[in-house]
Amino acid sequence: MMPITHNPTVGLVTDRLQLEPLRPSHAAEMVTVLAASDLYHYTGGTPPTLDDLERRYAAQTAGSPTPGETWHNWIIRVPIEGTVGFGKQPSTLRTPKLPGSSPPTLKEAATHEKPPPR
Repeated sequence: MMPITHNPTVGLVTDRLQLEPLRPSHAAEMVTVLAASDLYHYTGGTPPTLDDLERRYAAQTAGSPTPGETWHNWIIRVPIEGTVGFGKQPSTLRTPKLPGSSPPTLKEAATHEKPPPR
């Protein structure tokens, strides 16, 4: 099993993969990665411009406006290939129910966990 190290500046690193915390400065690099029009065949849209990505990454690194929700946005690198993409993982800290209170119904839990529309 490969060791995984975490460095707040670098992110998560293994011998074959790096997850680097997203910064607005990544826009210049990612505009090339996201330039292929084939990427938008099924999802629609067009490749973003450098200005589009700089604005998007600035907003994403500013964090969630929802209290208790944290966004983890990553640049994905394969050291022998360079930058290959991006990913994000929202996470929310929730206050546990008080002892003696009933747990949420499945519908309440499912509704509560849905991320807000973007």
